[in-house]
Amino acid sequence: MACPVARASCRMSHTASAGIRPGRLSSAPETALGASRQPSIIKRCRRLSLVRPAGPAAPLQASSPPPSTAPVVDKVLALIEGTDSGDNLGSEDRREVDACLQQLDDIGEARDQRPLEDPLVFGNYNVAYVSAGPGQSGQPAGGRFRGGLGKLLFRTTFLGQSVLQPDIVTNKLAFRLLGFLPGAVGLRGKFVSIPEREGGPNRKDTVKVFFEPPVLSLPGGIHIRIGPSSSVVLKTTYVDERVRLGKGSRGSLFVFTRGGQADAEGMDQVGLQQCSGLGKAVLFGVVALLMLNGSWLALQGSLPPVVRAAGVVQVLLGTALGGICYKGGIVDDDSEERPEVTAGGEEAAASARGGSAVA
Repeated sequence: MACPVARASCRMSHTASAGIRPGRLSSAPETALGASRQPSIIKRCRRLSLVRPAGPAAPLQASSPPPSTAPVVDKVLALIEGTDSGDNLGSEDRREVDACLQQLDDIGEARDQRPLEDPLVFGNYNVAYVSAGPGQSGQPAGGRFRGGLGKLLFRTTFLGQSVLQPDIVTNKLAFRLLGFLPGAVGLRGKFVSIPEREGGPNRKDTVKVFFEPPVLSLPGGIHIRIGPSSSVVLKTTYVDERVRLGKGSRGSLFVFTRGGQADAEGMDQVGLQQCSGLGKAVLFGVVALLMLNGSWLALQGSLPPVVRAAGVVQVLLGTALGGICYKGGIVDDDSEERPEVTAGGEEAAASARGGSAVA
């Protein structure tokens, strides 16, 4: 029987003779495996090094936001505040205001939503600024009531316009006759959308308004329908939460400010007052009395010069009052070229005048 120690010694000597050191039996296979994989890993690294990593994504170019109009509107409102609708504004300030209005006009022209499609166009407005166009005869807002002599007789206390749904426009001028007798004159009409230029596209920014004859209101519930019916053309160039800008067919510019006193003036009732022939008789009776009494005083040579001068003033006052009220303060402008309207517009005109459309 062989000794176990001798067998173990023989195995060790055999292993040593084969060149394999004890304790490193597993190192040969690992080295062989590592050697076999190394070229493949190197090739992969070389291939990856040829692929450049993608750079950061370029930022998306957002469309530039529309220019802010608030600073321009603020500037306009500051310049026209307390100027009696622009009448007391100096020429330099007026040019500055008109330049700002042109900026807002350009912005409004570029908008996709047209003014007549914007709900903001409706509301009660104060006429805060008026700039007469080069072809304008008379006052663009208020007519003869806002002319030189008219302002002396009828001191303006309010000037406003309302655009009421669906197609109503009302204008109102409140005054104090001779500085103390309160009264008002109002216009009510219907508007239709028309092209800005005859034959051009209808861009939903220009209207033609057909007004009924004006209503003159005096203390004691006296309401008198005076003057003729009339029509005007007005383009809305810009509208927002605070202002609405307009341009007349003869180039006159308007700034309308929303709310304020306009909300308290009963603009929706303008032109709806019950009128009577008695009121008209009383009005023109007063005019006749002023003229007759003034003429008598002026012709009395025995009276003091001061009294005779007062008679002359009465005659002039009666003449001016009668002339303004007879025309309803409306300035004749028959030479104005107004765009033609559709059959719907003719129906609106007939409705405003209380008649029927002519086929």
